[in-house]
Amino acid sequence: MEAGLAKALAEYREWAGRLGVDATSGNRGILLNDAGARFVEAAADVALDSVMPWEPTPETTSLHPNGDGDVADELMLLQFTRFACVRAPWRRVQACGETKKGTGNTSTGGQEVVVHRAHFSREMISELRSRASAGGTSRPYTTLQCLVAHLWQCITKARGIGTDSTATELHIAVNGRARMRRPRVPHAYTGNAVLWARPTATAGDLVAMLLRQVAELIRQEVSRIDDGYFRSFIDFASSGAVENEQLVPTADPSETAKSPHVAVYSVLRSPFHEVDFGAGGGKLFFFMPSYVPVEGLVVVVPSFCNDGSIEAYVSVFSHTVDDFKTCCYYSLAAAGEARL
Repeated sequence: MEAGLAKALAEYREWAGRLGVDATSGNRGILLNDAGARFVEAAADVALDSVMPWEPTPETTSLHPNGDGDVADELMLLQFTRFACVRAPWRRVQACGETKKGTGNTSTGGQEVVVHRAHFSREMISELRSRASAGGTSRPYTTLQCLVAHLWQCITKARGIGTDSTATELHIAVNGRARMRRPRVPHAYTGNAVLWARPTATAGDLVAMLLRQVAELIRQEVSRIDDGYFRSFIDFASSGAVENEQLVPTADPSETAKSPHVAVYSVLRSPFHEVDFGAGGGKLFFFMPSYVPVEGLVVVVPSFCNDGSIEAYVSVFSHTVDDFKTCCYYSLAAAGEARL
């Protein structure tokens, strides 16, 4: 495994670099200093399934780069742990079908935020796509468009603003690697090639829409973020206008609630199940986003069951969890089992 890591770092130098600030421009970036990645070997006299963190917890934040720019932070931390006993296959199968209320409560302005793991089986995904296609469409909606449309509606309902005229935006990350054409961006490019699409509706209109109408709203807005849009953004960002006009980022790093909006990150196309650590078959079987208790934040990942199902990690206020689950699962109960 250590030899495999060394080979990978030789090809992808950025992972052996450090997150820091360019001394000339003052911009954040990756310093290609070949400082290396930290590799730790450990042993634990317990069974793996007794300590496996199936949901994000606050403890995982200790692994994050601090990002304050004062020190150059490591980009890759790896730990290889030998457990007394694996005994995990039965637990893995059980966890594939589970949904839980959430873990790692964090207080935000007097309200608790929990990260809820929502499991969508292949049957449930198929049902969502079928509903989105009802009424006919010349081009089928993608799995992500259908799922995100459903989640956007359910989060809005759970917030109790489903009859309001409040504007709600869906902030969905759009990957430029698949859209830039002249020239194409390599699929493995590790720089920032992501912009946001922002479909918008009033909360009342959104909740009243059919699923296909919400999916169409999302598709139309995402389709605007094309090759021309990305290149226009790059031209603007490199023109000096940002510095000359003293523009500042609109993202607030201290934000703890996105209501009435929803932000979605998807890594459905990341080939986690194809990862090989170079140890002759020791392949990754479980991926989980870190603990980010920002209400309204959604991270969509392929299920570690590797059966076509999907996990959505949804950060919601604790008092809205039950309403979210009611909307999210019960309407799909006939399509597939959702153990609550």
